[in-house]
Amino acid sequence: QKQKVRQRDNDKCRVCGFSHENRKNDVHHIKPKSKFGDLSKPENYEALNDTNNMITLCYHCHKQYEGRFQNTDPDGFERLAKGLENNNRRKAL
Repeated sequence: QKQKVRQRDNDKCRVCGFSHENRKNDVHHIKPKSKFGDLSKPENYEALNDTNNMITLCYHCHKQYEGRFQNTDPDGFERLAKGLENNNRRKAL
């Protein structure tokens, strides 16, 4: 599934656009494992690893946004994280 997510996202961080030719970006579970109960049950394991619960992030963005926006899909996650990034840039100016 990770490879499908990287292909969907062109192996670029969906927040900042970072891509590295020598290292693959991380694939982040939007809703964490702890929210899916018993992962030995196929339906829980499949829901955790559904591509709509995964997004490509660079190392920096993965660390920054870990545990946030858990009730979104990849597009919603991207929109919310970019909104925060833009807001933080404006505050720094």
